[in-house]
Amino acid sequence: MANNYVNVSTVPLQLSVAGYPYYVATLIDDNNFADAVWTNYTTANLTINLGTVQGWHDVWIGVRGHADDPSAAVWQWQRLKLDLTPPTLIITGPTNGTVGVPLIQLTGCSPEALNSLSYDLSNASGTLTGQPAMITGQYYSINTAEFTTNYFRACDVALTNGLNTITLYATDLAGNMTTLTTNIFCTGNPNPPAVALLWPQDGMLISGSSITIQGQVDDPTATVAVTCVDANGNTNLINGLTGRDGIFWIQNLPLNPFTNCVALTVSNAAGVTTTNFSLIQSSIGLTVNPAAAGDTTVYGSLDTPGYTVWVNGNQATDNGDGTWTAAITPLCIGGGLVAVAAIPNTDNGGQGNGAGAGVNPRSAQSLNTQATVPPPSGVFFYLVKNHSQTDFQPRNPMDADNAQTWHSFLDWQDDEGGTAGNFFYRNAHVWFPIEQDSVWPKSSWPQPLPDGVQTNYLWNNDPDDALPSCTIGVGVTGGPALAGEHCDTTRIYDAGGEFYFSTANARRTADSGAKLATGGPLGSTQMNLWVISATATDAATGQPVPFPQISIGGFGNLDTNGNLYVLLRDNDTNDVTPKVAGNSHYTFTPPTATPYRLTHLTRCTAAGNTNNARATIGIGEVVDFSGMPSNTIWSLSGAGSISSRNGSGTTFTAPLSPTNSTVTAQVGPTSQAVPFGVIPPTGLTPTLWYDVTNFGINGPPNNRIGAESWFNIQVLPTTVSFHYVTFRENKPGDTYTWPNGTNMYTLPDTNNVWWVDCDNTAQDDCVDGLYPISLLYANGHYNSFIEPCRVPLEYKNDSGDWVSWFPGRTNPCYYTGKTQTSKQCYNGSSTAYGGQEGPWQ
Repeated sequence: MANNYVNVSTVPLQLSVAGYPYYVATLIDDNNFADAVWTNYTTANLTINLGTVQGWHDVWIGVRGHADDPSAAVWQWQRLKLDLTPPTLIITGPTNGTVGVPLIQLTGCSPEALNSLSYDLSNASGTLTGQPAMITGQYYSINTAEFTTNYFRACDVALTNGLNTITLYATDLAGNMTTLTTNIFCTGNPNPPAVALLWPQDGMLISGSSITIQGQVDDPTATVAVTCVDANGNTNLINGLTGRDGIFWIQNLPLNPFTNCVALTVSNAAGVTTTNFSLIQSSIGLTVNPAAAGDTTVYGSLDTPGYTVWVNGNQATDNGDGTWTAAITPLCIGGGLVAVAAIPNTDNGGQGNGAGAGVNPRSAQSLNTQATVPPPSGVFFYLVKNHSQTDFQPRNPMDADNAQTWHSFLDWQDDEGGTAGNFFYRNAHVWFPIEQDSVWPKSSWPQPLPDGVQTNYLWNNDPDDALPSCTIGVGVTGGPALAGEHCDTTRIYDAGGEFYFSTANARRTADSGAKLATGGPLGSTQMNLWVISATATDAATGQPVPFPQISIGGFGNLDTNGNLYVLLRDNDTNDVTPKVAGNSHYTFTPPTATPYRLTHLTRCTAAGNTNNARATIGIGEVVDFSGMPSNTIWSLSGAGSISSRNGSGTTFTAPLSPTNSTVTAQVGPTSQAVPFGVIPPTGLTPTLWYDVTNFGINGPPNNRIGAESWFNIQVLPTTVSFHYVTFRENKPGDTYTWPNGTNMYTLPDTNNVWWVDCDNTAQDDCVDGLYPISLLYANGHYNSFIEPCRVPLEYKNDSGDWVSWFPGRTNPCYYTGKTQTSKQCYNGSSTAYGGQEGPWQ
C-alpha cells in the first residue's frame, strides 16, 4: 500500500508473494480465518471493499498452495483508515477579528493529521499565494494508535490597514482537501509604541563593560535602538531586535566609567517613543558565568564581601571563596536573560524588597549584571510512545490457567515526562503477575533527560512458593531510551514450540515525534534556509527506505539525495517527524537540520546608517552575499551585476543609475529574494577645512587679490555610500565684468574628476586669483565684487555618460573693496565660507 489512509471504499492492493500460491482470501475486520472464502489466485493485484463505515479497518490477506489445508495458509495483516471527510480547520488565534498591529501569528488546529497546509493573503497591497503554514505539534492517541490533533501556525503574517483576507488550504493524509477563509481587519495603531523597560532599570549600578537591554513593546513591528555617549563624546547607536511576542533585545551596549546617559528610541508607523535613563558603572566586580539553554544552575563571582546575591528571583549560595552558585528555572526554547543582583547586607539583611517569581528583590544600592541565554537550535524528540502485547492461547482450551499476556510500554513526552513498564500475567485470576514501572519527571529540551525512579513488584500468589515480595523506589540511571519508530502491526503465529500454547497474537503500536527549534539571535524573526536530511529503515526487511518515500512533517518529501529545502524563521519550532506512507513498521533517527543564513553586507559603512545589511543603497554600491550552500544558484532581476551565478556567495554591484534591483538565491525548490532600492546623490554639505595662508606674499605693495580655501564635503544622503561613483565638475565657460570694466572669460573645464570615501566625504580645493587689485577700482575707490563660479556636478553612469545631479551649484569668490580682501564660498545643500585673505604682494 502506498498509503494507509484512503478516501474511497474500493481500494487496490498489490501483493508481494514468494512461491506459487494457488488460493487467495481476504477478510475485513475479521481475524477468524475459518471464515475465509478461498478463490483461485490469478494476479498479485487485488481490490478490496472497505464498505462505507469510516475509520480503521483490519484487512487480512491469506494465500496457500493447491494442496495446502486452510490451516496452513500464510496470512498478512494491514490496517487501513477510510476517511471520506475533508479535514476541519479551527482558528485559535487571533481571537478577535479586529487587530491593532499589522503583524499576527495565525494559530489553529485540526482534529486529524494533515499532509499539507498553506495560505493565501489578500489585502490592499495585493495577493500572496502559497504561503507556508507550519505544523507545530501533534497529539498522539493511544486508543487509535495514530497522530490525531495537529496544531499549526502561520508565522509573522504581515497585514495592511483595512481588510485582510486569509484563506487556508489543507489536505489530510487520505488526500481530502478543505479551505477556510477568515477576515482580519487591521485598524492600525494610532499611537506611538507603549514601552516597558524590563532590564536594566533607571539608575542601576552596573558591574561590567557592556550590557544587554531587554524591554517590551505593544507593537511587534516596532524598531528599537539606543544611543549612548562614550567617554570621548562620541555617540554610539545600536539597533535592537523585536520578537514576535513584543519582547525586544539590544545587545552589547558599551558602558563607560561613572554615569552613562542612554536614550531608548522605539518607533512604529504612528510615531516615536523615547525613554531616557541612566546607568552607573560600578568598580565592584560582580560576574556571572556564561549560561546555556537548559541550565538549572549558574555560577559567578563577587570581589567584595557584605552582599547577598540573587539570580532570577532565587537567593544564591555564597561559596565562601568569592564565588557564588544559584539554582534557576531553566531557560529552554526561546532563551532569555539571567539577571544577577548583589544587595548590601545593610539593606534588610541583603533581602531588599519586592522579590517575586523570577524577579530579584529591589534595592537602590544593589550591584547588577546579567548574562543572555541564546535560543537553542536543534532537532529533538518531543514524543515517544510504544505499546506491545502478546497473547498466548493454551493448546488445550480447557487449560485456561495457562493463558498468558506479556505487555510492555513507553509513554513519554517532552515537558511532561513519562513512564515505562512491562508486566506478565496468567489467566483471569491474575496468576503470577510481574510488574515493573519506571517514572521520569518533567523535563524540557534541551535539558538532559533526568534519572527516573523504578518500582518493582513481584507478587507471588502460588501457595507452594515464597511469600509475596515488593521492592519500591529503585533509582533509574538516565532517561528513557528515545528512538524513532512507527509501528502498527498485528501478527498471529503458531506458538506450538511453546510448552502450553498453540497460537500467539502479537500487537505492537509505536510512534515518535520530532521537532526542530530554529533558534537564532534573541528577538530575531529572520527567514533562513534549512536543509533537512533523514533516513528510515524498513523494519521487516532491514533495508533503507528510498529517500523520496520519506516525508518530513508537513513540508514534503526528501529529494533523491535525501535532502529537503525549507525556509523557516528564527525562534520558531516546527514538527519534522519523518513519515513513510503505507509502511506499517519503520524506524528512523532524528533528522539532521542545517541552517544557512543568507547574509548581505555592503562593503562600505554609511556615515548615517551603520547597518551594513541595509536594503537601500547608493548607485554603484557593492554588496557581498554569503552564508549559503555550495549548490546555490544566484540570479539578478533589474539593473546591476552579480559576480557569480553559482556557489555559496556572490557580489552584487549596483547600477550607476537609480532603480530597483533584486538578488535571488535559489537552492532546490526554495528561493530567497533580497530587494534593493538604488538611489542617486541628492546634494552635498560643505564645511571649511582650512584657509591657505600662503596663497600669496603678505605685505606691500599689496597690489593683488585672491583666496584659496580647502573644504570638507559630504555627498548626500549619508544613509548610503557613493564610494564607487565617479564624479566630476562640469564648469561652463563664464564671462563677467569687473568693477573697472574689464571683461574676463573662464574656459570650460571638465577635468576635475573626484571620488568620495565610504562615508561620502572628500576634500575640495577652491582657489581664485591672484588678480591685480586694480580690477576693483572704479569711480575713485575700490569696490566689492562677487566673481561667479558655476560648478555643476555630474556622475558617470554605466554607459559612460555623464549625468547631472547638482546643476545649480556655485562656488563664488567674494571680494571686499573696503579691505581689499577676498574669501571663498562653497555652495552646496548648505553654504560654507573661507576666511578673509589678502591683499597680497
